[in-house]
Amino acid sequence: MFTAVHLIPTGVGAAIGGYAGDGGPAAALLAAVCDRLVTHPNAVNGAQLLALPPNGLYVEGSALDGWLAGRLALRPVRARKIGILVDRAVEGHPAGSLEALHHAADAVRSVHGVPLAGWTLTPRPIGVRLATGAHGHSTGAVEDPEAVLAGARTLVAAGAEAIAIVADLGRLDPAAEATYDQGGGVDPIGGVEAILSHLVVASLGIPAAHAPLWPHDPAPPHPVDPRAAAEHLGHTFLPCVLMGLARHPSLVAPPDCQPGDVLPGAADAVVVPQGCLGGPGVLAARDRGVPVVVVRENRTAVPLEASALGWEPGAGLHEVANYWEAAGLLACWRAGLDPWSVRRPLPALRRL
Repeated sequence: MFTAVHLIPTGVGAAIGGYAGDGGPAAALLAAVCDRLVTHPNAVNGAQLLALPPNGLYVEGSALDGWLAGRLALRPVRARKIGILVDRAVEGHPAGSLEALHHAADAVRSVHGVPLAGWTLTPRPIGVRLATGAHGHSTGAVEDPEAVLAGARTLVAAGAEAIAIVADLGRLDPAAEATYDQGGGVDPIGGVEAILSHLVVASLGIPAAHAPLWPHDPAPPHPVDPRAAAEHLGHTFLPCVLMGLARHPSLVAPPDCQPGDVLPGAADAVVVPQGCLGGPGVLAARDRGVPVVVVRENRTAVPLEASALGWEPGAGLHEVANYWEAAGLLACWRAGLDPWSVRRPLPALRRL
């Protein structure tokens, strides 16, 4: 079974996939030429919308890195029960903020039938702080991680098999928010969202994803870049997280693998944006001999180039212009074809 990875790191300002689910069409294209596409929340989450292809596996970012590194196997599920963990800071929000979350959760239950274990507040506000990294990527910190884990453990005790985290991220810088809405800059919350989900996955070994908590604000709509439009459909981004986590594979230690599990090392290719070669998953793929495809058109704020890693094109690294070309390359590999056999001129056979 040909398995490709569609990876778009969060908070790096990716031209494709750096906004609200706008990496979805690329995911659908790549999935069409694969038997199975492994991707992660940032690439397919779109607030009220989810762009996960039918043959896609929705895998939290640090778990995806662990699978690529050979530390985890993935066990597909029909569905899993999700617990919703709400930052206690919601108690200081305007009336309607918590009700908007209830509406979103009940809508996903009634329309998609997603099983939910229930919801709870963290014992204390978790204290998220947003920040910007040296290269302009978004990052941040969680002041009280134990409050997150205590709330998550309460949900696990009630039968939750995955955790949807809803954290208060405070007020965004108006200038940065306006720039993002108009298609510039980076997602200012992406980095800290990854920190929150990584915390739960690493500590509890179960899937997690984050949806931001904003004060309920029925402000009139204003024009935004099409890539950010999904974030302006409602008052909560919870639906995509609940729909995605319901299909998140179980995380299995390799000694416990069963038939049907997606084994460590099962990736046949990894597709990433320009400049995103330094992540642990990509480096693990390189070290394990998995081909890495870099899409030049998908530019990011991260300046890391292959040459800085001593990695030359052709040594497991394949640079393409866009996702059209990436899909063509995957289709060749899936068919067992030498990609150069469909290009002209056809190089002569080299004498060794």
